[in-house]
Amino acid sequence: MKRRDALKIIRKYYAEGGRVRNRIEKRALSESKKQKYKKGFEVRIVVEDDTEYQELIQALCICDITAGRPYAHHSYWIVPIYGKKQVEWFEEEII
Repeated sequence: MKRRDALKIIRKYYAEGGRVRNRIEKRALSESKKQKYKKGFEVRIVVEDDTEYQELIQALCICDITAGRPYAHHSYWIVPIYGKKQVEWFEEEII
């Protein structure tokens, strides 16, 4: 699989139900240590089954992106991608 094919696959799964969460720096700085703002950079991509998961992971590996451990949510799976650099890459290349 070539890189451009991998990007198409990632875009397809993201369009079907993905989302991006960015850290809100202003909020992180304003909250106290007791009630610290813990949200970070994350992309969530939805896949239906193991076949789609394997296809997505292969595409992400070709693009040098490391996914987190998938978790179940209702009848589908969420594949998270964590980290500022990876989320920035995702926003530039995929969205």
